Formats: sequence, structure tokens, C-alpha cells
Amino acid sequence: MPSPRVLAAAALLAVTGATLPAHAGPPVLDGKAKKALPFTFAVSDPQAHPVAETAGDVDGVDSADGTSCVKPRCFAVPFSVKPAKGVAEKTPLSIRVEWTSRTTRLWLELVDVTSASPTIRGECYSFYVTNGTAATVRVNSVKPGRKYAAWVYVQQAVAPDTVKGTVTFPATATVADNPGPSPTELFANGCNA
Repeated sequence: MPSPRVLAAAALLAVTGATLPAHAGPPVLDGKAKKALPFTFAVSDPQAHPVAETAGDVDGVDSADGTSCVKPRCFAVPFSVKPAKGVAEKTPLSIRVEWTSRTTRLWLELVDVTSASPTIRGECYSFYVTNGTAATVRVNSVKPGRKYAAWVYVQQAVAPDTVKGTVTFPATATVADNPGPSPTELFANGCNA
């Protein structure tokens, strides 16, 4: 039997005519009526999370474990995809983020968060890029009905910064070449602009 508080809340809703939101989950991109999910967040405090550029544990060096996204180190933007009639299931999806300070370094990941063990579907790491102010992830397709999130990890923020981004389905952003630590090195999976 429901508690008296639950019954009272139900009675109040009925009397006032208030309704609960029909869809309280993450936004759904369908490729027609809803093609883009813009987002903005502020990195308010200086942060430094050095990341090992080689495999193995290094004292005093963080790693992005790919299993959680916790503020202020990481910002999550959840969404799902359900293609509208006439939109192919194998339609590309892109995420692009831009920030203002050339001393800020961010990692961008597209993560499938449907299960208890998140799976990274696409990633862009900006620690090789100096003076970069954007990152893009693009995938050829995502599975309809699964839950996804854009995870933006803060690797370095010397001063407060503003991050603006957009998830688009169908994809509108394309990846750019990602220059390596030396002028002669270029990573094949470039993603920074």
C-alpha cells in the first residue's frame, strides 16, 4: 500500500492539473526534427591532470579510465539516437567542442553508457596539440536505442575557460589532422583543429 505522502502527492497533482514530464531521460536525436544537441559549460578552477604518454603507471600522473565522468575533471552530455523515418540507421554522428584559451587541453570521448561498463566509441586527445582550441569525434554510425554521452575531460586549465559543443546527427563536423609532438609526426586518427 502506498504511503500517505505518496497518496497526498498524487492527490495534489490531480487537483492542480500538474503533469510530470513524459520524457525525463536524455535528449533523443532523430536526424530530422532533432538534429543537434548544443551544450556549454564553464571550467572555473585551474586544473592539471598530467597524463602518461606511454603505457604503465607513473607516480603523480593521472589516467582517464574511461569508466566514469566526474566533475570538475569531466563533464558529461547524455543523449540517445532514434532515427526518424527515412533516416538510415547507419548515419554518421559527430561531436565537436571548442574552447577559448590556447592553454586549455581537453579530451573528448563518445561513450556508450548503456551498460554498467561504459564503452568508448570514439575519442580525441588534445595533449599532443599546442595552441589548439577545438576537438572533434566522428563515427560512421551508432546503434539506435542505446544510451550515449559526450565526455569532455579536463587535462589542463590554467585559467577559467568556456567550452561550447554540439552533438550532431547526421554528422556535420569532420576531423582535422592532428599534428604530433614533432613537425614530422602526424597521427592517422587526427581530431583536433
